Amino acid sequence: MKIRIKNVDFSPKQVFFLALYYGIFIWMPDNVMGGGKIWRHMRWLCCKHVFKKCGKNVNIMRKAVFGSGRNLEIGDNSGLGVNCNIPSNTIIGRDVMMGPNCYILGRNHAFSRTDIPMVEQGFTESKP
Repeated sequence: MKIRIKNVDFSPKQVFFLALYYGIFIWMPDNVMGGGKIWRHMRWLCCKHVFKKCGKNVNIMRKAVFGSGRNLEIGDNSGLGVNCNIPSNTIIGRDVMMGPNCYILGRNHAFSRTDIPMVEQGFTESKP
C-alpha cells in the first residue's frame, strides 16, 4: 500500500516516521543533561526509515529540516547540524560535518541575461 502526497509515493512506515520526526523528535534537545544522546539516536532511527540511504554513526541534530527526505542520502559518520535546511534530493558523502544553520538550495535563479531582471528569468534546473 502506498500513500500519495504531492505526487510522491510514500509507504505507511515512511509517513509514520516522518510524522514522528517532525512532530516530536525535531524539537528534542541535543545536550547531555536533557537526554541529548537518546534524542539524537531517536532522530537517527526515524531518518533511517525515511532516507534513501542513511549510513552508520549519522548524527541528526535538533531542528534539522530535510523536506520529505525520500531521496536524501547520507554516508557513514556524517551529520546534519542544528537548524540546517536541505532539500530532500541531497547526497551527503562519508565523514561530512555540517555546521549549525547550514542552508542548501536545490536550485537557483537563472541570471544569464543582464537586460532582464533576475526575478523574471525563472530558475535553474533542480539537481541532486
